[in-house]
Amino acid sequence: PPKLPDGIESRTGNTIVFTAEKAFTLRFGTTNRLMNIAGDFTSDCAEFSAKRENGKYIVTLKQPCEYIAPNEEVHKLALDGSITKLQDVPVQNQTPQNVEAMQTGTIQITSEQELNDIIASHDKVVIKFGYPSCGGCQYAQPTVDNLSTRALVLDVNIRNVNLAQLTRRFNTNAYPSVFVLDRNSRVLNSYKAIAGTSVNTTAIANLLNGL
Repeated sequence: PPKLPDGIESRTGNTIVFTAEKAFTLRFGTTNRLMNIAGDFTSDCAEFSAKRENGKYIVTLKQPCEYIAPNEEVHKLALDGSITKLQDVPVQNQTPQNVEAMQTGTIQITSEQELNDIIASHDKVVIKFGYPSCGGCQYAQPTVDNLSTRALVLDVNIRNVNLAQLTRRFNTNAYPSVFVLDRNSRVLNSYKAIAGTSVNTTAIANLLNGL
């Protein structure tokens, strides 16, 4: 049998078992879904359903996607179970195209300039601060996914050294922290996690109400 891509243990039709040793990304069009390595969980969205248990991700695709493996290779995952290698260009060089036209979905931010450019081209955006091993971030992810159906979500991984200045700019020190900004970078609404307390997903879910 052909060798499976890095991070994939097995596949049966549109159900794929990933090892969860490292974070990886599933790209649906220009929407990136970062699969983190937190505790056990289940998730269901328009593109896929997933659960993490016993150190593995079991993902059932509802739409074809691109898989950005931990070794940064990119593969096309089809619903019939076929996997086609597309390229092995580092993921940071693969900027989603036509970002200005995107009004919903999720983009993984790689630089402060990219963040500023996207903010300036949209009436409002949601910015989520977190990091892959953050349990509260994982708990809040389904709520953030729901926000991404109503506005463009910009996902900032605070462990990315290129984005450290953004935590100072937004004065974040607990996670997840979520902000709604207009195209002039004015904060319209926000939720900041408080260390040692439970994440208030209801407050996050209500951030876009009335805007």
